Amino acid sequence: ASPSFERRKSEHERTDLEQTRRYLSSAPLLTNLTFPAFLAALRRGALRFAVVYRDPYDRFASAFRSKCRRADGDGAAHCDAVFGLAGPELTPENVALRIERGRENAHWAPQTSFCGGTVLSHAARYVAIPFEDAAAGLARFLAPDVAAGALRRRDLDRLLRP
Repeated sequence: ASPSFERRKSEHERTDLEQTRRYLSSAPLLTNLTFPAFLAALRRGALRFAVVYRDPYDRFASAFRSKCRRADGDGAAHCDAVFGLAGPELTPENVALRIERGRENAHWAPQTSFCGGTVLSHAARYVAIPFEDAAAGLARFLAPDVAAGALRRRDLDRLLRP
């Protein structure tokens, strides 16, 4: 490969890694809190948290179809480059054997790494909502905010619209 191709590939990988790291730790940023302040609020129960989780096997199969089988156009960056596999080597078994290489990529990272890793370390503070029940589960979780007037019903409906 040419030096300019390698440079562009390196820049793309660096940008992707930065975006993924930002995504994985976005919860504190979205609350306009510093990470230490976010952790302090989490510890004292001052905030309510919900996490929508997905069955790990379903999530893996979906990511494999999307990225490794090219259901989405960005598969090369999120599968081939992450796992160093191509052609007949690119199988679910081989990706599973290399899954640790994907820890820094939001498509392959463990769900417990989201929200700055607080989903696992502070699991008791989160209301867990299964992916299959996301809309109804989030509506139940946010119902007290609607009742208290902190969230308008139409905004909740817009938020939960597919």
